Amino acid sequence: MKETALRHPWPSVREGEVLSYGGCQGWLEGETARKSGCGLVAATDLLLYLHRHREGCASRAFQGLPESGPIPAEVYRQLMEESAPLANYTNELMAGRFSEVMWLVEQIMWKSMDRRIAAFLLEEAAIEGGARLHVTHETIARH
Repeated sequence: MKETALRHPWPSVREGEVLSYGGCQGWLEGETARKSGCGLVAATDLLLYLHRHREGCASRAFQGLPESGPIPAEVYRQLMEESAPLANYTNELMAGRFSEVMWLVEQIMWKSMDRRIAAFLLEEAAIEGGARLHVTHETIARH
């Protein structure tokens, strides 16, 4: 498995004497936001990281923030509130990816390799509308 790492430090947030890496959904107002705010926190953290370290990703929402070092927690809270539409989009993407992962886990755990290959070939034959398939071993392996 290929190991990857961030090229730059992840954004940190300082609240009093406490330093955290990224935000905390407990900072959000309202019970619903506190229970389901992980997408909002993840979106804000990611946008802040990209703003600081990726050319062309600067956002007006982050103007005036220091280019490095911790961000005050109050400023971070305000950023999270302004990022709600993006957080909703992020949650939709994460839900879709999670469904894909669950499908894959189900395939691996409950179906043998020969049954998975047979199902794939039958599905491809139905799509192409014939008994002859034009797929490579690589295409089958990637599925």
